[in-house]
Amino acid sequence: MLIIVLIGFLLLAGAAILIIYRTRGGMGVAWLVAVVSAFLVWVAVLVLRWQSGVSLNLQDWRPGGEEFSTLIFQFDSISWPYAFALVSLLLGVLLTASTRIQQLPNPWAWTGSMGVTAAGIATVLAATPMAVILSWTLVDLIELGVLLGSRVQRLLTQRVVLSFSARLAGTLAVVGAVLYSDYLGKPMTLSKFDERAGIFLLLAAGLRLGVLPLHLPFVEEPPMRRGLGTVLRLVVPASGLVILGRLPPAVVSPQLAPYFLMFSSLAALYGAVMWLTAKDELAGRPYWLISLAGIAVACAVRGRPTAAPIWGIATILAGGVLFLYSVRQARLFLIPAMALLGLSGLPFTPLASGLKGLVVLPFNALDVVLIVAFSLLLTGFTRHAISEGASVEGLDRWVQVVYPLGLFWLALSFWLIGLFGWQGSLTIGNWWVSLICITLTVGLVFLMRYGKLVSADQERAEWLFLLFKPVGRVLAAVFRLDWLYVLIAFVFRLVQGVVRFLTVLLEGEGGVLWALLILTLLISIFYSGSLP
Repeated sequence: MLIIVLIGFLLLAGAAILIIYRTRGGMGVAWLVAVVSAFLVWVAVLVLRWQSGVSLNLQDWRPGGEEFSTLIFQFDSISWPYAFALVSLLLGVLLTASTRIQQLPNPWAWTGSMGVTAAGIATVLAATPMAVILSWTLVDLIELGVLLGSRVQRLLTQRVVLSFSARLAGTLAVVGAVLYSDYLGKPMTLSKFDERAGIFLLLAAGLRLGVLPLHLPFVEEPPMRRGLGTVLRLVVPASGLVILGRLPPAVVSPQLAPYFLMFSSLAALYGAVMWLTAKDELAGRPYWLISLAGIAVACAVRGRPTAAPIWGIATILAGGVLFLYSVRQARLFLIPAMALLGLSGLPFTPLASGLKGLVVLPFNALDVVLIVAFSLLLTGFTRHAISEGASVEGLDRWVQVVYPLGLFWLALSFWLIGLFGWQGSLTIGNWWVSLICITLTVGLVFLMRYGKLVSADQERAEWLFLLFKPVGRVLAAVFRLDWLYVLIAFVFRLVQGVVRFLTVLLEGEGGVLWALLILTLLISIFYSGSLP
């Protein structure tokens, strides 16, 4: 019941924002209601960290329901960090929206952010296959409706539909896992299932994240940039990332593991290269998502699924700090620096537990690929954080206080999850891997600032920048699989043309004769095939 209260409260608060804005015309009052509502949910989810057995069990939600159709949503050591991260992201978005109230007031975006977050919480709390299928479908439909309703360009509309199709394939992979479990005679829940069915869940997560196989429909961001755009772009991947933490250690057979690991590692490297060379943090946001998702999938493939959740949390919270960091000032850099320190993987930092899955001994070539990818991610984060942005001058006093508070809230939540998100989250980790990555990052940042790798205005680039850009393009051409999508579209149009031709042929004046002729040919074929 408590889960229904939390989700329902977010939805009712979103509706109340629009009612207040319409009836009283008070933008400030509507914004205050949104912030207070999000803060109350944030506190409630934080308290639930120390409460056990909080779940919602719907067994008889439809007549004649079977065990497969049972809906269970619950807080546990894997779902709680994601739920807390999503609520923290919502609160951070609403607080930083104070800088956009005067220029671009949009209470619909606040309501949409609350609705998307409520649906996202349902996806990360889902504990049964039917709950996953329904919640994934709900989030996908919300994203599809929002993006198609935002007057996107025709090419971008095609990519929106393509993204929805890939995620739908991921949902079908969950159905495949259920059917295979039934074939094995072992009913499936996300907390208990046969290891042989786990590969279907890995494929489902990989398809939703764009890692297995590597596909990146949004090579350019939709018109929504910050605010609702940030919530939408980060909530949807969370639904796939949370599955990785529930997989068994031996989710992939030793024969297939190298191939899965190769795809996920190359996805991480490709995303990191493109993230580093992106024009700004919003242009590089799709690559941030694909790179960290690739690392999280690699952790699961290597038998370290417990290391995957923190990579998903870093995707949401550390990324959220940077994506909402629109107004820049020297003293405000301390907040993204706080998030960067959490990303470093140093002992007892939030990402320290994640480095246990980044490198698994014995050392091999793919370990080098992942180390380089992570170093490029840190370098790109630093580069985008120190770039120029809007000035705080001209903003109201209260905005200059509230806006940094929103950024700080995200960084603080990241550290809180690292401290007590789950048992073993506070750890030394692979400190030597962290030192290697930090050393590489410092060296690249030094080249950027003093070796003219990237100039201050981000318009000139020197030799290393020019090296990374073609590497990213080559990886994109090979692994983005756009050629496959073009081939599928060609086959679809070919089949469509044949069907149209047959339709015109059979509906014409000689349609009956053609039908009789085709029937005669079919009878002749079957009759000749039955002869000895």
